[in-house]
Amino acid sequence: MPPPAWFFLSIASMAGLHVLAPGPLLLSDAWSLAGLIPITGGIAINAAAVLAFRRRATTTDPEGQPTVLVTKGVYRFTRNPMYLGGILILLGFALLLGSSSPFSLPPLYALIARVRFLPAEERRLAAAFPAEYARYRRRTPRWL
Repeated sequence: MPPPAWFFLSIASMAGLHVLAPGPLLLSDAWSLAGLIPITGGIAINAAAVLAFRRRATTTDPEGQPTVLVTKGVYRFTRNPMYLGGILILLGFALLLGSSSPFSLPPLYALIARVRFLPAEERRLAAAFPAEYARYRRRTPRWL
């Protein structure tokens, strides 16, 4: 499954956990609206990342062959803004739901990204742009 499928599966799983096994309620309805803040931030980060790729005319497909190394915009701060944005959206969704069990999914999604997707993506970038990617990797953190 590609990364977007894992993201949407995580959202569906969070909703399922909230309905079937919610655990203790952590936030009242009024406070759960705070989830809109990380959701908005995650969407903004993802939009900025996609825009940076489009400006440089390279693929956003994590399994695709990059034609250029994107290091500007949001990529100055994190090497993986799309995953980071996804984690923020998932965290916001967990806040919106307000129950405890959905909070298990954002760290699980981050772990899946770290173990399943990032190593292959980093190998492709290192092979395509050896010196440039090595410099970028030294100066830019994986997450933040």
